[in-house]
Amino acid sequence: MEQVSGKKFPLNAKDYKLYEEVGEGVSATVYRALCIPLNEIVAIKVLDLEKCNSDLDGIRREVQTMILIDHPNVVRAHCSFTTGHNLWVVMPYMAGGSCLHIMKSSYPEGFEEPYRQKKDFSNSTAGEDVSEGAVVQRKGRFKVTSADLSPKGSTNCFFNPITGGSTSPMNPSLAAASVLPSLQYILQQNTMQREEIFKLIKFVEQTSGNPTEFSEVGVNDLLQIPVSAAKERELQAQVIQLQQSIGSVVEELQRQKTKNTQLEKKLESVLKKDEKT
Repeated sequence: MEQVSGKKFPLNAKDYKLYEEVGEGVSATVYRALCIPLNEIVAIKVLDLEKCNSDLDGIRREVQTMILIDHPNVVRAHCSFTTGHNLWVVMPYMAGGSCLHIMKSSYPEGFEEPYRQKKDFSNSTAGEDVSEGAVVQRKGRFKVTSADLSPKGSTNCFFNPITGGSTSPMNPSLAAASVLPSLQYILQQNTMQREEIFKLIKFVEQTSGNPTEFSEVGVNDLLQIPVSAAKERELQAQVIQLQQSIGSVVEELQRQKTKNTQLEKKLESVLKKDEKT
C-alpha cells in the first residue's frame, strides 16, 4: 500500500509493537503502538477485512483518501498494509484521547441546549454524530480520524443507481463535476489549497482508470470548466443550498459559542492532568 509521509514508515507488522487498545468499532480496533525502527508512538487502526466484505472498495478509497488528504483538522495516515485478513492503517497518535469520552465525562447529563444538526435531504447530506473517531491532540486541537468526511450520500459522486438497487461506476468527468459545488465552497470559505482539491479530483479519475479533460486543465482553471447551461444552473443551485445550509449552522454555532466556556476550561484541565501523568 502507498504512503506519502515524509518519514518512511515500515510496511510490516513485525516492525510495530501494539500496546493498549484505545478505540473500537464494528469492524476495527485502534491501538496505541510503537514504530520500532523510528522509535515513534503511533496509532494503528486494525480493520478486519472478513467483516467488511461488502464494502472493500469503500475501505480502499477511504484509506487512500486518508493518506492523500492534507487538512489541519484531519488525521493524515502515514501508511497502510495488510497482514493476514487484517488491514493496518498507521496514523499519528492523538494523546488527548477521544473527544466523545471527554464530553461524556464533563457533561454526563448532556448539554443544556444541544447543538442542532441540520440536514439537507435535497443534497443527501446529514450532520455526523460525535464519535470516538473525533480525537484531541495533547495541545487541545480537534481532529477526526475517518475519511468519511463527506455527506452520507457521497457515494453518489462515484456511482449511479441503476435498476435493482445495484451500483455502476460513473463517468469520472461526471463524478468530478458532481463534487464541484462542495469544492467551490471550500475554496471560498476555507484555507484548503487548490492543489489539494486538484488531488481529490485526480483521485476520482484514478479510481476509474480513465483520464478526463481535468487531466489537461491547470489548477487555477480547474473550477472554470464550461458545462452545459442546465448543468451549470444545477451546480449553482447546489452551491446556494450548500452555502445556506452551512451558513445557518455557522450562525447557530456563533450563538452557542459563549456557552462553551465551561467545556473548554474542563478540556484544558483534563489535558493538563494528562500531561502531568
